[in-house]
Amino acid sequence: MPTVLEQSGFRFHFFSDEGNEPCHIHMKKGNGRGKIWLIPNFEEDYYYGFTEQEKKKSVKS
Repeated sequence: MPTVLEQSGFRFHFFSDEGNEPCHIHMKKGNGRGKIWLIPNFEEDYYYGFTEQEKKKSVKS
């Protein structure tokens, strides 16, 4: 899983073969993990194990 960006403890990465899913990015910090859709709209798919502060910071990172 290639890493795109590491910042503020977050690691943003992608998997090379996820079928026909629209463009998205995965993120991880400690035990937290999430997935953000990039197309057609920038929006969260899920956040597990993040505090509300971390969720807000991940989008700003």
